[in-house]
Parts: sequence; structure tokens; C-alpha cells
Amino acid sequence: MITRLTRPFAAAAFAATLLLGLAGGTARAGHPPVTELLPKDTLLVFRVLDSADLVKRWNETGAGRMSSDEKVRPLIASLYGAVAKAFEVAEKELGTNLDSLLSIPQGEIAIGVFPHENRVAVVVMIDVGASQPTVEKLLARGETELTKNGYEKEVKKIGGQDVTTFSPASRRNQIGYILREGTLLITSEPTALEKVFTAWDAAGTKTKSDDTLTKNLKYAAIASKCSVGKNAAPQIMFYVDPLEFAKVASRGNPAANLVLAFLPGLGIDGLEAVGGSLTLATDDFDILVHSHLLLSNPRSGVLDLLALGEGDHSPEKWVPIEAASYSTFHWDVKKSFDGAATLYDSFRGEGSLAGEIKRRVDEPLGIDLMKEVMPLIDGRFSSANWMEPPARLNSQAAVFGLKLKDPAAAKAILEKLTTKYESNLEKKAYGGVDYFQAKLPEGRRPANPDNPPADPNAQPRPARARFLFQGEAPKPCFAIVGDYLLITDRPGMMEKAIVTTQSPDKSLSENLEYKVIVGRIRRQLDGRKPGLVQFNRPEEGMRNLYEMLGNEENRKRLEESGSDNAFLKNVAQALKDNPLPPFAVISQYLAPGGAVIINDDTGFHYIGFSLKRK
Repeated sequence: MITRLTRPFAAAAFAATLLLGLAGGTARAGHPPVTELLPKDTLLVFRVLDSADLVKRWNETGAGRMSSDEKVRPLIASLYGAVAKAFEVAEKELGTNLDSLLSIPQGEIAIGVFPHENRVAVVVMIDVGASQPTVEKLLARGETELTKNGYEKEVKKIGGQDVTTFSPASRRNQIGYILREGTLLITSEPTALEKVFTAWDAAGTKTKSDDTLTKNLKYAAIASKCSVGKNAAPQIMFYVDPLEFAKVASRGNPAANLVLAFLPGLGIDGLEAVGGSLTLATDDFDILVHSHLLLSNPRSGVLDLLALGEGDHSPEKWVPIEAASYSTFHWDVKKSFDGAATLYDSFRGEGSLAGEIKRRVDEPLGIDLMKEVMPLIDGRFSSANWMEPPARLNSQAAVFGLKLKDPAAAKAILEKLTTKYESNLEKKAYGGVDYFQAKLPEGRRPANPDNPPADPNAQPRPARARFLFQGEAPKPCFAIVGDYLLITDRPGMMEKAIVTTQSPDKSLSENLEYKVIVGRIRRQLDGRKPGLVQFNRPEEGMRNLYEMLGNEENRKRLEESGSDNAFLKNVAQALKDNPLPPFAVISQYLAPGGAVIINDDTGFHYIGFSLKRK
């Protein structure tokens, strides 16, 4: 484990394990927010603004309240015990138990990456407060292991502070750390801390530094777009400047620099930044996520191909009312294709893409993609997931739909293709609709535990694998149903879609929860037009898991899996000692959610949420 600390980003990896410990107290360290400490040219930052507040807010969410329910708490505690037991091996190396490790964060947690001496420096900051004795114990153990592995320890004066550093024999990939005012800082470039200390010392004075992330216009734009109001400050935020990150990370790498030189020609240099926020337990939402892809304006090249359109977002007739999730969007396919052709031809010569399509698509299939297929595409794309019984881990069935302008013409093309490849397809009929199911080659057929291999010398599938993949293996299917080309991953999903099409009252559009979510999405739009709309019901996935774990045969298989997996053995024992409560106890904490993507002048903005159960 310790040898991994020789890598440049080891400091971030080491501290990331502490992010699991969101059980911090209320003590706060005496440093300014990390955005006032990291330099203006920071390339990446991930922040937990206050770990104590995050825990508090999490406990107010449906999942948090469910874990505290007296009918569920014994099972949760037992499952946590299984995790703690599995952690025992790591405890021996770290010299502390899981509970102590999880109690370390006491306030802000942050990871920042910024340029430093032709490299990238990683700085991790964790407010440890009253947990400082535990941290010192971990650091002492780490020091011992590093010196055993040939690292040289040295205390250096950097920015007026004593920083403990460790250097390998090669003098590359140094590691440094310091505990300052209840805050642990770990870095891959010790000298980079001078910038942090300078800003720290100047904070709150008349000479406050201008070289901080708060002065970065890209970061400011992302933060503004992803704010959620004064009464609902986010608990987690992130920001990345991907292109600048790539430029700094590729210094001294000719091949990478050559790739980067092509980006302006592709228009990718217009990708300025991406960031987002996570807010828990607001007045209306259990979870609220904002994310923004900041793009230059006007867009060109590849970025101009992201042509999200506008139109109807109501569920189609084939989307079942029991759908666990649904998404739909409009895309200007012709605009994107023309842009792609122009871009491709600018590198390969005029007409190059058309020639490639003719050689690789038209001639092998016997159709004209541009003249016969492209005019039939309406531009609306939708997908849905449904939990197909019996309950198992691979119960989730999927359907993808492409709206057609002329279903009759599309059916003629489909018949031509299915005739050409009839040896690879099996024609079926259901509810008066013909559909085609792919025949998988014998060597590629997914293994089915209910049909053992013909080879008597073949090894039997482990009990754990049987538990995961019991039931019918997915078999891709496709058909034209109404004015949509539907593609599913199994016959059951295709047949479900056909039945739903013929029964309007069984469509998702009649689902009350869907109507509620759509209403909330409209409120989030604030008059703007959506490019993509999503709906999901976690209750359906949880019901599938509940029924799967409640099945005696599955429980038996889980216990059998524990014969070669200690963790699964502990999970099986936890379920045995603590019977599952009625599903109604669990479902009362699960609320539906939705999401929307908005295409505006600054880029693409994503809003995702789940409602709050009262």
C-alpha cells in the first residue's frame, strides 16, 4: 500500500479515503475557505464545504431518515459491522479502526490541483479539529513505512511554515504535509504550498491576495450557475478546467502536445470549464444537483455538433407506467451530421466522409444512408428502463426509441435489411406486431446457470455468479411500433412496450408521480426551453433488490457465495440476524426524481433532483 505513495497523485488518493468519513464533529479550523487559498490558475477543485453540515443534511434526507428508522436501524448497523470487519485487514496497516478513521473530518475537505514548475501540484486540505491525535498517529505510521521504503525525511521551511517532506532516492515525486491550525495539508509538490501560505497569511488583511481562485472568471461563472440560493447553500462543489489541465499535464510530452495542437481546428478549445454542486435536504428536495458545461460563444467545430433541439417531452405510448426511469430529448441530426462532414472533410478532403459512408455502410447494407435513412429520422430520442420479474440483479430491462417521420418507408428499409441478414435474426410476433430478435453465436451466448454447459469437464459457475445472473440472458430485439423504431435488450421489454402501446391507460403519461416531477421541472426551467428531460423512481429499483433478497433461494445462494468471500458471508449473516422489515417501511422514504438539461448561450446546464418525502 505504501509504495503507491511514490506516485504524483498519491496525496489525493491517500486523503480521498478520508472523504468517506463524513461523521465529523462541529469543530472548525481557523483558515479561510479553500477558494481563497488556492491560486487563481487552479485547474481542479473538489470541496466538501463542511463535513459536519453534510452529515447533518444527509441525516435529514430520506435515506438518512430511513437508516435511523427503528425497524431498519438494526439491519443497517449489522451491515456496517460487515464493512468494518472487512476493513480489519487495512486496520493492521493503518493502525486505527474504521470508526476512528471516519471521525477524522471536522469541517472543510478539499482537493485542489494547480500548475507548479511545469508540473501539476496536488494539495489536499482536511479540517481535522479534535481528531488531530488520530491524524498524528496515522502520519507517524506513514512516516515509518516511507522511511523503510527508502524515502528521506526532511523538515523544510516553506512560506514561513515547517513542512515535513519525504523524497525517494530519485528526488522525484516528493510528498509533503503540515498540520496548521487544525488543518491537515498533504501535497505532491511541497514547494507549491508557499502560494497557499501566502494567501492564508494575507486573508482578512488590507493586502488580501488577488491570486486566488475566487478571482478566476471561469470558476465564478460556474459557481454562479450552480448556486441554489441563500437559504440552501450546497454541501459539495467541484470545478475543472479540462483543457488547461491537459496542457499543463502534457508539458514535455511531444505526442500529447501534437494532439492538443489539433484542438482549435476541431473547435474543442471552446470548452472552457465544467463544474457543479450538490445540495441536500432543502425545503423541496432531498437531493439537488446542478452542473454546468461552460462553452465559448459562438461555438464551432465539435461543440457546434451538440445540437439539442426543442419539442414535446411527454412520454410516448410505448413507455410503461411501471417504468423505473425515462428520458427523452430532441436532436437536430441533420445539423450535427453536416457539421461532422464539414469538420471531417477539412482534414481529409472534400467528400471524404460521404465516401467513407458509401464504402463502409451503403455498399455492405445495400441502402443509401443519406438519401433513404436520414430523411426518415424525426429527431426525437427516448429511452426507458423497467424491472422485469423475477427479481434479480440483471432485472433491469431497457428500451430505446427513435421517432420516424415515415414509418411505412422505414419498415420497407427494415424488411430489406432483415432479409439480407435473416440467418442472424429470428422473426417473432406479439400483439399483432412483428419484431426481430438477434441470434447470438453459440460461442458468444451469455452463460445461463439453469442450462449447464455441454462439456462435462467444464467448471461449474460459482455460487456468487449464479446469484448475480440467474434468469434469462438479455437478447437484443428491434421493431417498428407505431411511429418509433424500438430497440430493446430482451424480448420481455419489447412485448411490454407493445402491450403498453395498445393500452393508453398503461402509459407513463398517466403516472401521478411523473406528472408531479414534470411540474417541478417546469418550475426549475424559469421560462427556458429544455433540451432533455428525465424521470426516475428509485422505489422500483429498491423493490427489485428487496424482493431479490427476500427470496429464499437467493438468500441460500448468497450464503453459498460466502464460502469464498468473507464480505458476502458477513452480509448474509446480517440479513439472517435481522429480517427485512415490510417494504412499506422502506418505500416511505423513497421519492421520485427528475432532471433537465438546458442549452443556453453559456453552455449546457444540468439540474437533477429527487423530491423530499414529508
